[in-house]
Amino acid sequence: MSVPQSYDVTLLEEERYRLLVDAITDYAIYMIDPEGKIVSWNPGAQRFKGYEAWEILGEHFSRFYTPEDRLARAPEHALRTAATEGRFERKAGGSARTAVASGLMSSSTRSGAAPASFSASPR
Repeated sequence: MSVPQSYDVTLLEEERYRLLVDAITDYAIYMIDPEGKIVSWNPGAQRFKGYEAWEILGEHFSRFYTPEDRLARAPEHALRTAATEGRFERKAGGSARTAVASGLMSSSTRSGAAPASFSASPR
């Protein structure tokens, strides 16, 4: 049984995407599953968040929220909004060195919505 050519192209596209994301170090890019568990982690995420992949994969993304935001159920709100509206953005203030924009974007997959999270911080 041969593999359809479209499947080969999809795998090639996924590999190219992975190479691109892994080459980015000025931005933290990570993916979370629909429940909020971290499933991918790029070098930029390690640089800005301080965790190596083996330390953070499988952990819940709510650990990046303040205790006050967790009490206010902000992580759950973010996941729910991304699932229903297709995206969620949160901006944190501060100086230009510490300003952060982060968000969740929902993409359709066979298993349902799969939020992809990103965190951007200028150098």
